[in-house]
Amino acid sequence: NAARRMGFDHFALAFYRRGGNAASMLFHNYPDAWAKVYVGFDLSLTDPFRRAGERSITGFQWRDVDRYIALSRGDRQILNVARESGIGDGFTVPRHLPGEATGSCYFAVSPREVVPPDILHTVEILGAIAIASARELIGPSPLAPRPALTERHRECVLWAAPGQVVDRV
Repeated sequence: NAARRMGFDHFALAFYRRGGNAASMLFHNYPDAWAKVYVGFDLSLTDPFRRAGERSITGFQWRDVDRYIALSRGDRQILNVARESGIGDGFTVPRHLPGEATGSCYFAVSPREVVPPDILHTVEILGAIAIASARELIGPSPLAPRPALTERHRECVLWAAPGQVVDRV
């Protein structure tokens, strides 16, 4: 509803948690024709907007994707199929938690529509909140135990730190 009120026809939220408790979430209102292609060919890892999102810390318009990645012939073909399926230009909000998860929120307009430029900061915030909500629903990755030094290891580090030679082990 919020995406429509801001002038977008479609949205998608993708969240992938890595590690031993890997989990993912994908929901969208993309046209069925595009959803069948995307899921049927498992385009999630090769999606040019997802790949571009891995190289950006802020949201970006799809028309600027080649500032982040070089588009291959296959990428251009994917974008053409998306356009034929009812997906035009859009805006991606990427978020990354190193070692834990990655998420993206996508907002798209129909092929003959224009991304509303005055609302992009709001879209960035909405996307970030949606990704944080997805993480909350799935749950964070369990914390890995931190390596701990023994008392003797700490003593050796303290002796070695100022340049002291440790002559006993």
